[in-house]
Amino acid sequence: MTKEKFYIFSKTSQPNGIGGTIETETFAFMVNDGLLDMLTGTDFKGNIIQNAYIEASTHVLILPYRTDLKEGQGVGTDENKPGYRIVFVDDPGNQHHHLEVYLNKVV
Repeated sequence: MTKEKFYIFSKTSQPNGIGGTIETETFAFMVNDGLLDMLTGTDFKGNIIQNAYIEASTHVLILPYRTDLKEGQGVGTDENKPGYRIVFVDDPGNQHHHLEVYLNKVV
């Protein structure tokens, strides 16, 4: 794993001109010094509490602690589009040291 820059995206809705809306991904902010790792079936074998989040996740992103990440936001290494969607943001032990951000690959 190497430290990388990650781009965070938020969904925005805009009128489509005929009474509906169009959702688009827009760049929100950049995060430096993140570590992205792929999850395997044995990575968190004994962790019962978060099994549902892990089963829905393909990757985990380790970041310094911050408060502006939330479920549903996009994450990518390309500033033009997200490659992952945030499933769950965990502050292990509520220590405010780092975050484990569970991601699902966007196809």
